Amino acid sequence: MLDRPSEQIIPADDQWGGATDAEVINYIENWVGKYYPEMSPIYKRGIAAVQKASNRLYSKNFQDVEFAAQTEFLKKMEAGLLDGQDWTEIAQKYFFEEIRVRSMQGFYGPPRHGGNKNYMSYKMCGLEMPHLLGQNRY
Repeated sequence: MLDRPSEQIIPADDQWGGATDAEVINYIENWVGKYYPEMSPIYKRGIAAVQKASNRLYSKNFQDVEFAAQTEFLKKMEAGLLDGQDWTEIAQKYFFEEIRVRSMQGFYGPPRHGGNKNYMSYKMCGLEMPHLLGQNRY
């Protein structure tokens, strides 16, 4: 489910891939699963709230809603304007910011952390590939 908000934050265009193509979701899963497991309950509560709010508004899970409606949903979430009864376990603005920050890190950070597959964002920005020690997991 987190790949949809990430793709909204960093969408693909005619020339470059977006968060989905860069496998940002791998970065987020690594970040939560390996490095910050204490964040796991926050993601579980946040994802559950997103799904409840999406089902209330669209009678569909978030990932099944059309792209334009997802965009509007996330704009409301960012502003804290979604129905508060779906957000009793976590603040919607906080969870949006969490997804936004991790999406940006996963897209623009080094691929060794699980995102930015094939150095996509580096190429998009016209940067040379950095010389890094370690494993490239792709």
